[in-house]
Amino acid sequence: MKVAFIFLAYKLLTVAIDCSIYSYSVRCGTNYDQLSSYYKWMTPKIYYYIKKNCKQYQIPEELVCSIVQHESGGNQYALSSKGARGYMQVLTVHAWSKDPDILYICEINFQRGAWYLSRCLKKSGGNIQEACRYYNAGLRNKWSDYKNWKYVKRIYRDYTFLISNSEVSPKIILKNDSYFCIFYESESI
Repeated sequence: MKVAFIFLAYKLLTVAIDCSIYSYSVRCGTNYDQLSSYYKWMTPKIYYYIKKNCKQYQIPEELVCSIVQHESGGNQYALSSKGARGYMQVLTVHAWSKDPDILYICEINFQRGAWYLSRCLKKSGGNIQEACRYYNAGLRNKWSDYKNWKYVKRIYRDYTFLISNSEVSPKIILKNDSYFCIFYESESI
């Protein structure tokens, strides 16, 4: 009887957390439904972490979703031959922890991946394709040494498709020496 009650309480708590994350996403006027129709791995929990970190680091949600799709296919436990882990295939050097398996935790993986992507966007001056190149090859990689242009083209193609079909899309990127900002403007139909 006690075990059944604990299991039921756990299930109710899990459903309550999932519902609160989903209602938070919907209240904020987001495009969860659109993204979940494109990506089978998209859940309210994943979307919550994407939205939270994109807002914190001022990066487009659509770009993060495109990167997740091409880096791991939405596999939380993906591991590359170079040791990159999780949804965004974050290298262990960016884990800020002695335990590299911490990158398999959804919240940490999106936080570290969004942080690194924001650094790539900053270094590229807001150029999405250049930022994807840096994300794939590293911030120290030289333009002439880069060979994986198919990766950049695939991510940029998906990103532009998502923003062209979005109700809210990035319109202006302002830059200066210390930061960049992406302003979102609603399109009227």
